[in-house]
Amino acid sequence: MIIYKTACLFSLFVVSTVTAFAQGPTLVKICDLFSDIEKWDGTFIRTTGDIETRQEGGPWLSGRGCPTKIEVKGISFPNIIQLANPKAPVGLLHHVDFVWEENNLGEFWGAQLQVNRKTEHIHGTIIGLFETRSPISDLVKFTSVHPEGQLLGFGPGGPAPAQIIVKSIIEVHIEKNQRPAEQGSQPK
Repeated sequence: MIIYKTACLFSLFVVSTVTAFAQGPTLVKICDLFSDIEKWDGTFIRTTGDIETRQEGGPWLSGRGCPTKIEVKGISFPNIIQLANPKAPVGLLHHVDFVWEENNLGEFWGAQLQVNRKTEHIHGTIIGLFETRSPISDLVKFTSVHPEGQLLGFGPGGPAPAQIIVKSIIEVHIEKNQRPAEQGSQPK
């Protein structure tokens, strides 16, 4: 009976995932992803924004202009979303039957080699499967070894509260960083 129920639940998940892909990606603004990350878990999405790369990991989709901050058990997560390769051997919560499209992958990595990280950033449109831990309280775990809290998010060290399993990144281009006055900061 348990095997039957498990098989039925798995079949339902596969059918709902296939249906989501058949309908195409849901267009989502980046800040909407951060305002309710659990809502988008398991959704095939399309979003556009700035992509950060750092020595300690990434690439990350940046939500630095979003007003919502994700806090779990008193720990604040940065407004970043890990961009995951579906061929990654670990770290994916959902099964996908796609790979990162080769031409997009090559274009994206080419832009990463050309960008001057001090003065420029990459901008692009990401299409893929959004995932997070559900419930989001599972993003932080307190143990005797980690009494300050262990991050169980995405990316090296778990700093991102969510990730997108990338099918493609299109419309990739390099943009100059704006100066703080150009980013909308108010004079004091």
